[in-house]
Amino acid sequence: MKQPTIFVSIASYRDDQCETTLHNLYERAKHPSRVFVGICQQNKDKKEECHQKPTGYESNIRILRMSHKKAKGPTFARYLCATLFQDEDFFFQIDSHCLFVQDWDEHAIRMIEDLETKGNTKKPLLSHYPPMYSDYKPNPDASDMVTHIVQCFFNPQGMISFRGAVYKSPQALPRRNAFVAGGFIFARGHFVREVPFDPELPYLFTGEELLLSARVFTHGWDVFTPNRNLLYHAYLREDKPKFWNDHHADATDAETKVKMITGLMEKDWKKIRSRRVANSLSKYGLGKERTLEEFYEFIGVNVQSKTVSKPKIEFFCSSCPGESSSRIRFTLLMTGIVLMIILLLYMLFRLTMIWMERKNRSRRRS
Repeated sequence: MKQPTIFVSIASYRDDQCETTLHNLYERAKHPSRVFVGICQQNKDKKEECHQKPTGYESNIRILRMSHKKAKGPTFARYLCATLFQDEDFFFQIDSHCLFVQDWDEHAIRMIEDLETKGNTKKPLLSHYPPMYSDYKPNPDASDMVTHIVQCFFNPQGMISFRGAVYKSPQALPRRNAFVAGGFIFARGHFVREVPFDPELPYLFTGEELLLSARVFTHGWDVFTPNRNLLYHAYLREDKPKFWNDHHADATDAETKVKMITGLMEKDWKKIRSRRVANSLSKYGLGKERTLEEFYEFIGVNVQSKTVSKPKIEFFCSSCPGESSSRIRFTLLMTGIVLMIILLLYMLFRLTMIWMERKNRSRRRS
């Protein structure tokens, strides 16, 4: 019986943590010989090289090297990473500054297989914002809280963005969601062929995850939050080189394209200056298994009024194990706070009345 393989996509921009990510990936894998890595590194000099020290699995590592001056943002780099995919059984897209838990590969595959056999889904995909690098645990407990994306909002540019994750208690199976995070995507390998990465989204950042989520949903894929943490991510990285600091790039064409595909703007391709960007819609647009309207209904978004309401499913699941107890604790806490405030207000009222009564008595005496 053929053992499953995993392709890990890593886009790296002048990242001195990339090599740590690469080594940790192999050190923590249960079956490292079955893990293949595709790196698109966009570096300024050799000291930023992702692969300097041997990992022991050199034949499994594919690297596309380019000058940081030719970089076009993370979305384009992830497309280049996907060109290194060679039909491995599973596809895993991550960022270049992550640390993995022990046996991450086995846990991830088991989640997909469990969803396929017990979760009533034919095309499951795992995605979320992983917990913070500073909280890293190589061997976390299976009952540890997991980060979930549960809300979206319209930003000032009229684009739909996702709010930061919240911690939730894990369930027996990964919990259904709809939001795809670019820094964590795990699915069967045919996902790359079915929902191909778009090379014509130059300099795009805001809008990447909305577009991915809509395309994934309309192609019939079901998004789930992992039911245990598999890796930890370094956010902010304020002192590190970043694409946005090195380049004064204009993402207007890509953002306009995203808004048109996702129905946030009327389709008028003349508004896109680049013909290459406009003409790529036919290959990199929405799927036909579900509609865009169903997607927005699913996540509780009204495009016309630009409002967000309760989604079709409860991302905060009151009937899920561990969820109700969390809500009870929260409710009790809030109730206690409200009662304390009422008590303090009552005491303040009584003190005020006593003070006024004493003042009136002194007036009468005088």
